Amino acid sequence: MVINDFQHEVQLLVKVRHPNIVQFLGAVTRQRPLILVTEFLARSDLHQLLRSNPNLAPDRIVEYALDIAWGMSYLHNRSKPIIHSDL
Repeated sequence: MVINDFQHEVQLLVKVRHPNIVQFLGAVTRQRPLILVTEFLARSDLHQLLRSNPNLAPDRIVEYALDIAWGMSYLHNRSKPIIHSDL
């Protein structure tokens, strides 16, 4: 079951190309643990960024929200929509 789910996710990620979505680069599938390889994001994740900068300017927060919305819109408006279950 886990391997099938992993393979399904890899098949989806291979097709996803958008500047507001972390780029999938490859996967380790011949040994455990199974690993998804993605582009490196130098500034950490959004949650950590928001926690470490509690006084972000409202316009910056809106920029982040719009970036997320563009990425989600891309996923949802594909001919076969992808639902991001971890957001």
